Amino acid sequence: MEISADKFRVRPLQPEDLSRVLEIESAVNPHPWTEQLFRDELEQPSARLEVLFLGETVDGFAVTRCVAGEMEILNIAVAPELHGRGLGRQLLRHVLQQGVEQGVQVVFLEVRAGNRPARNLYASSGFVEVGCRKGYYRDGEDAILMNLELFKERE
Repeated sequence: MEISADKFRVRPLQPEDLSRVLEIESAVNPHPWTEQLFRDELEQPSARLEVLFLGETVDGFAVTRCVAGEMEILNIAVAPELHGRGLGRQLLRHVLQQGVEQGVQVVFLEVRAGNRPARNLYASSGFVEVGCRKGYYRDGEDAILMNLELFKERE
């Protein structure tokens, strides 16, 4: 059952959210980001780190960077016990809406070739595969490069 947008809230990540974010990250990523990587992103002026809540606990997060009309989705995840309920799609919609509000023209991301659920989510949200980085991840898995044009530049 998909969760509607009025059932959750998103706010900027606070340092006290990091332990739960790391817990989710470790549960969903075979090579999770470290606490230091998240802290480094918090220091980046172009970075946006947000957390999603259904109740009182962080249930998902997104890390993006916006520069010169482009957004890169660096990391996005939902707690595994909530997979299949549409929260990933809702969080992605939120991130894309943020991009629209910031005048982003194109959104980029990379996803593990074997992460079929994520690839399907991105494709159904309008992202197209534009390339492949062979052996990109530490374990040798390929990265699929995808992008989504939010606004086409006027000729």
